[in-house]
Formats: sequence, C-alpha cells, structure tokens
Amino acid sequence: MSNIRKRTNKDGVTTYQIRVFRGNAPDGTQLKPYTMTYKPREGMTEKQIAKELNKTATLFEEQCRKGFVATEHKTFAEYADYVIEVKEKNGLKHTTVRSCKIDCVNSKGMIE
Repeated sequence: MSNIRKRTNKDGVTTYQIRVFRGNAPDGTQLKPYTMTYKPREGMTEKQIAKELNKTATLFEEQCRKGFVATEHKTFAEYADYVIEVKEKNGLKHTTVRSCKIDCVNSKGMIE
C-alpha cells in the first residue's frame, strides 16, 4: 500500500510524495521505502489532482512490486545482469540469454 503526503514549499508550490513500503531486512530493520514525487499540472482542480494522484500512486506501486524501480545506484554490469535475469523470467530463449552473458563477460574483461 502506498502512502501519499502533501508537501507545500514556502512559495506555495504543492507537490505530493508517494512512498511504498519495501519490507524488513533479514536483521529486522526496516528498509528505506521507495519514493517518488508527483507535481500536478497548472489549472487542475482538487478532484482532478486526487484522481491523477491515485492513478500515479497505483502505477508506481505496481512498478515497485515488479522490480522496475531502482533502490540504489548500480554499475552498468550489475544492471546488465539484472536485465538479463528479468528477460529470462519473461520467456527469453536460453540461447539468447547465454550469448548475452558471454557478451557481458567479454565487455567486463575489456573495460576492467
């Protein structure tokens, strides 16, 4: 479930912070939540803002559950491995996965 908080700065500009709970670490400490900021367009009514905000929060929560939201900064090699894993789970052929991993290993050797 997402948590939405209204934020207004000293100039009167209103934004909304959307936070999604990530769970607990193995040691029992709470993980830092996924967050995003939503800024409504000029001229929107309160009802339009509420509707658009709920829609955005729902989409953001789905992306968090599917693992499409980054939790920390990664190197390109780590990101490439992650993309290959996601593609493999979604039905990418074994030969394609194998060739991508070989290319990734070759590029790591050339870069480092």
